[in-house]
Amino acid sequence: MAELVVVAQYGKVHVVNAKQWLASLSDEKSQEAEEEEEIAATAVQSTEEVAVVDEVEEVEVENEVDAEREELIQSLNNMTVAQLKDHLRARKLKLGGAKAELIQRLENHILTEADAV
Repeated sequence: MAELVVVAQYGKVHVVNAKQWLASLSDEKSQEAEEEEEIAATAVQSTEEVAVVDEVEEVEVENEVDAEREELIQSLNNMTVAQLKDHLRARKLKLGGAKAELIQRLENHILTEADAV
């Protein structure tokens, strides 16, 4: 004789076969576990996608900064001594010397800044 179980579900009381009821519980748990695994996999994938986007954005910013530094270095020769001294002053560097020395000092500092980042 099959064992019967009284089950209250969704506000109703049912009398069901114990083996069938246990099997249905196992199926529900398996389905829940699959859903949780799917959610976890989606979360991992989303995290990986965010990390890739962050890396791409970081590289883009670095490229922009490098381009700005390169542009500044190239423009140094076209600057007046007063403009060069303004740049030196902003970086708290020594102001004395010939124009070529000022340019060299700024180039060295700009390249050193790039290496530090």
